[in-house]
Amino acid sequence: DVEGAEMQAYGSQFADIAGGQTSLELDNAQLRDFVLTNSALSAEDLDTELLKTASTNENFCIDVDGFISILRNHSVLESDALQQFISLSADGVEISAEDCRNGLSNLLKHRLNTNWPEATVDHVFDVVMRDANLTISMEQWMGYCKLMGRVARLARFLRL
Repeated sequence: DVEGAEMQAYGSQFADIAGGQTSLELDNAQLRDFVLTNSALSAEDLDTELLKTASTNENFCIDVDGFISILRNHSVLESDALQQFISLSADGVEISAEDCRNGLSNLLKHRLNTNWPEATVDHVFDVVMRDANLTISMEQWMGYCKLMGRVARLARFLRL
């Protein structure tokens, strides 16, 4: 249950950063550092994403739901995932499930900098690709990349 694990781990981290408050200002240094360390966001894009998230909150702050949403939505760079898909696809529309696994492996090792045992990688792929057919659309690929990124970043944060 990735969502539940994220809520527990990141919710606890938010509480530590917030020190009893229910929301954080956009310029909170610990918030900014944590998001930069545990997401694919660059320093250049951080302010934009914090502003977008804060704008959905009546206090114009980041609450725990916004905090977790930022981490979930920015687990991988979309440009990296799209570039990988295009390089794997003969027609730009779909790839084989085998190519998908190979591409996810490449993303996991080279973009998310993991060094997991093969059995762990296989288990994560089985979970991430549980609804996969023989061919994978670009939309499915993007979803798999994001979910895999979430799992990898959460595992790193939890030191698993």
